[in-house]
Amino acid sequence: MQVDAEWAGGLVDWLDHHRYPVRRSLESMHVTRNRLVYGEKISAQSLAAIMEFGEASTGDRYFGLHRGSEFRLERGGLLAYLGVCSETVEDALNNLKRYVATSSNGFAIHFERGETVFRLMLRVSDPLWSSCNHLSEFVFARFLKCLRLITNSEMHPMEVQFAHARKEPDSECQRFFRCKVRFSRNIDATEWTQSVLEMRIPTSDARLNLLLRKYGDLLLQQIKPETDESFADEVTAAVTRLLSSGNVSVRKVARSLNMSERTMQRRLEQAGLSFNGLVRQLRHELADAWLQTGKFDIKHISYLLGYSDVSAFSRAYRRWTGRSPSRGRGKREPRGLPARTPR
Repeated sequence: MQVDAEWAGGLVDWLDHHRYPVRRSLESMHVTRNRLVYGEKISAQSLAAIMEFGEASTGDRYFGLHRGSEFRLERGGLLAYLGVCSETVEDALNNLKRYVATSSNGFAIHFERGETVFRLMLRVSDPLWSSCNHLSEFVFARFLKCLRLITNSEMHPMEVQFAHARKEPDSECQRFFRCKVRFSRNIDATEWTQSVLEMRIPTSDARLNLLLRKYGDLLLQQIKPETDESFADEVTAAVTRLLSSGNVSVRKVARSLNMSERTMQRRLEQAGLSFNGLVRQLRHELADAWLQTGKFDIKHISYLLGYSDVSAFSRAYRRWTGRSPSRGRGKREPRGLPARTPR
């Protein structure tokens, strides 16, 4: 998964300004500072590593949240400028949904409308996203700060939900978001009153909006079309969302992707994958990631991976690694997904 490299550039600038030796960390990741600019991309794995360096160096457990809350419109690229010239918040969110792929190849934004509540959900293709507390908090803090700036208001959601774990209630997150914040959810999401969608943006400019959308459409055309690998990532994301239910089936995943079981199976075969193999590998990767963070106990991990009890998870983990889950703690691997396992 690749994200806007300017996000990392802003973090590096902050760390440099406060005299933290982040350049050596970049060298270890084979990342050069001059590539961390708008228009370039960086892996989510590297972005997470920079944020974790920030936490370790500053002692700030909310490093991502605090940096995201310092968002400035001039560093928001196309998405921020589209927000500035949109007519209403609803228009701005529709632009965000359409053009988010110009910023990252791993995000998908979905909306749900109720009678009085509007829900925005962020779906991420990389299953390791939720193993770093900072990533989602950084993105949601930037998002809310951007909305506050373009509406010239102190707006806030009714509730924020994160897939990663923190102890609840969390006063620091609640202080910024000014609402209830929940953790260890199935998805990253925010809930709003419907009236928020109707809020007008003082700087709206229909002509500039049209020009920026034409530019955004050109950028979308340049993005590599969907490949077998990106389809496998899409299936992986769908499986991730269903894991904790304990009932991950071909039928359920295909239905969530609005396709037939036969079509999904065929496309996975074209990528050299099987559905059962993908689920097995995903569970292995997530188990390792969550054990290494030390933020989840084994019972919680068993539940998140959809196992009926701890013993079932322990048996599976022994088959994958030859050791018990308790011995898997502390055996940290480099962040990122290993090569996909053939069928």
